[in-house]
Amino acid sequence: MNVLNIILIALLSCSVSSLQAKEMDISNYNSTGGIWLQKPKFSIKNEELKGYDREAEINFNFDANGQITSTEIIKSTGLIELDNKLIAVVKTGKFKPPKENGVNIPSQLPYRFRFEISRDAKFATEPSIVVKKSDLEGKDRSLNIYLEADDSGKLTKAKITKSSGLTKLNNYVLKEYLEKARFQPLSINGKPYPIKMTKEFNFSLNFAE
Repeated sequence: MNVLNIILIALLSCSVSSLQAKEMDISNYNSTGGIWLQKPKFSIKNEELKGYDREAEINFNFDANGQITSTEIIKSTGLIELDNKLIAVVKTGKFKPPKENGVNIPSQLPYRFRFEISRDAKFATEPSIVVKKSDLEGKDRSLNIYLEADDSGKLTKAKITKSSGLTKLNNYVLKEYLEKARFQPLSINGKPYPIKMTKEFNFSLNFAE
């Protein structure tokens, strides 16, 4: 193998929340002596994926000092703006090159990405739950309510999965959601995505009316 064309393969697996991507920790990645001195840091917003999971592969070359000298899109995300952003972010990284006979050598690195759009449902209308101190009967309370909706965002199921210990409080929360809650339709990769959510409530005597 030509020492000037050693290929190191790193896999970056990302999932996107409603705010930004979370990336796999590859700071200790090591192959034929090469390691990251400065990893690229990604901040990809859910909206940038335009409703679809995205994959990409960027091929880049770095010199004997670990500086990236050139990049090439091998597999596009399908969005020019996102491709350009990934290239710009990758260029902020710095690599410690492998050595040949004790000497740093230039190398080539294919860098693979996968970004998944958030599957988290968002409310179009969410009821406001207000409790009084008297409703809590002398102590802090918590409850969970499980919700499902159809493709239009209309609620189809609601049930208490963790009781507050007070039937009246449970029924109040359940009634409010059944009557008033509605979700924004959720589409992933061009298809309706099932809407399911567990909503947690913690009611404190200190903050109750």
